[in-house]
Amino acid sequence: MTRRQPLTRRDWARALLATEIVFASNLVGSGLDWSSTTGLSDEETIALLRTLQRKIPPVHG
Repeated sequence: MTRRQPLTRRDWARALLATEIVFASNLVGSGLDWSSTTGLSDEETIALLRTLQRKIPPVHG
């Protein structure tokens, strides 16, 4: 049985990092195809990422 628990700060940081990589990287992510892949413009995505970056405190260690 799986417990349903909220993500930890570390989990949120990992999810944010993965999203940043997929957004920006043409090598291992969507990169230049981002807007056609997601329907979001680069400008919309940057605004959303900045909002999340402000809400998710950095995790060190």
